[in-house]
Amino acid sequence: MKFTASTCEVAANNKNITVPLPQIGTNGLGSIGATAATTPFSIHLTNCHASLNVAVTLHTNNPYQDATGVIAPTAGPGYASGVGVRILKSNGTTPVDFDTALSTGTTSGNDYLINFYAQYYQTGSSVSGGTVNAQATYTLTYQ
Repeated sequence: MKFTASTCEVAANNKNITVPLPQIGTNGLGSIGATAATTPFSIHLTNCHASLNVAVTLHTNNPYQDATGVIAPTAGPGYASGVGVRILKSNGTTPVDFDTALSTGTTSGNDYLINFYAQYYQTGSSVSGGTVNAQATYTLTYQ
């Protein structure tokens, strides 16, 4: 006899999620800790069995040390400075804790969404124009 763990599948278009934040001006934030352009996004799971407890852990190689849930700005030519990206839990106000499992609830059937928000977060006393790029990976666990 063979036992297999029940899990879900990540929807094909959610294996690599891009969250486009709207363009804002360099004066669109104002001071360190200011935020703008809060944008929802989801991890879509399919083929789920009912009653699975799902948790997600987000990890980034570039966390901003002075604020929870913020990915530090990418440095270099063409990139904006003084602004990173903050990831918020599904309530849209609480930042995620990187490298900590976040319980997202229990599946009730085939499809399951894990909702988040992303937003600009001012990390420096001033912001310069350019591209803002942030990257995180996610790991799903089931019980």
